[in-house]
Amino acid sequence: MVIAVVLIGLVTGLLIHKLIEAFSEDQKISKWPVLIVTAVLSALAYAVYGLNVDGIFHFVIWCVLFAVAIIDYLTLTVVDAMVYGLGALGLIYHLLKGNPLIESGIGLLVGFGMYLLIYLAAKAYYKKEAFGFGDVMLMGAIGIFLGISKTLLVGFMAFYLALIGILIQKVAGRRFHLKEEIAFGPSICLSAWIVSLYGTRIIDGYLKTFLF
Repeated sequence: MVIAVVLIGLVTGLLIHKLIEAFSEDQKISKWPVLIVTAVLSALAYAVYGLNVDGIFHFVIWCVLFAVAIIDYLTLTVVDAMVYGLGALGLIYHLLKGNPLIESGIGLLVGFGMYLLIYLAAKAYYKKEAFGFGDVMLMGAIGIFLGISKTLLVGFMAFYLALIGILIQKVAGRRFHLKEEIAFGPSICLSAWIVSLYGTRIIDGYLKTFLF
């Protein structure tokens, strides 16, 4: 079964690689890193959730997040169609699980609203669009899947991961300019992946440490 799961991950990786190339404005990306990542995601989803609705949907959503992150990193663009697809996957998942959709609806509003405020504040301060609206839509779609508390966690964690990423690149020798655009989508997607796996533990640990 494990071999079959890995093979599914590899085949999915081929599709994800084609998708990335289709939206990456002729920028080439090696196939094998994509295949390795999707194979690992497939094995991880199977190990954590099993071969069921949870395992299948987490794997597919993780792959979409991975594709969104890579495309945004290469082109500084969050693809609207992929965001809509991500939101639809989250909605279908909760329908199949029989979960109350009110949580997804509020999660959508929380994710979208939280980053919309940041988007408007940054635009007012810099007198131009300094924070992509695609990131706002992406957070809304993630909110449908993760719900209220986990979406809030993703929203805050993404900024810390972005800072860590910048520091790592600076240590590696890359120089950043004040007016340089930096892709924020990868930080959001990585945060969403981490929270989908460990969000409950992180939230419970925070509450026990600081509130109880």
